[in-house]
Amino acid sequence: MHNYSMVGIIQYAYHINFDRIAGPDSLFTQYYDIDATFAPGADGEAVRLMTQKLLADRFKLSLHHDQSSTPVYALVVGKKGPKLKPASEGERPRFEMKGSQFTCRYPKTTLAEFVEEIPHWLSQHWLAYPAVDHTGIQGEYDISLTFTWTNHAEDTVDPPGLSLFDALNEQLGLKLEQRKAPFDRLVIDRIERVPVAN
Repeated sequence: MHNYSMVGIIQYAYHINFDRIAGPDSLFTQYYDIDATFAPGADGEAVRLMTQKLLADRFKLSLHHDQSSTPVYALVVGKKGPKLKPASEGERPRFEMKGSQFTCRYPKTTLAEFVEEIPHWLSQHWLAYPAVDHTGIQGEYDISLTFTWTNHAEDTVDPPGLSLFDALNEQLGLKLEQRKAPFDRLVIDRIERVPVAN
């Protein structure tokens, strides 16, 4: 790992979105190079566990799970109902950027999986709160969404286009609504900025 933020390393080690990690601002501002070797044939899960051990040994990382009620952006059904296309076969997720217009296509995906992807399209802290699925809709769908990409939620572009919030409503019949809800997070209790030397 070269030039990785600490939150990126923790995200990899624990296989969790960065919006589910709570800790000091330095998680997002400190960057590290990690060069490590492991046994041939080690699978992804084994490497993640080794990375967890490295964080505990070298950075003195300690953490705990917290499921208390916290502010979230809940994905809910809009007033006119959902506009969802039944799932088909044979495609992979695709992304396209034309100017400030960002298009993402997710074939054969659930809404729970879809909402977990939203933070990955945006700069860190763009939404301010984690995004979770509260639609209650089951099943798989082919989802396509086009919106005007900005660096921050309050930014505007010229010419103006559909914001993420408006695009969700107009194209999918869904909306992101601020709520408080139980949410599983990894809370960082302790982490050293300077790792123990080799």
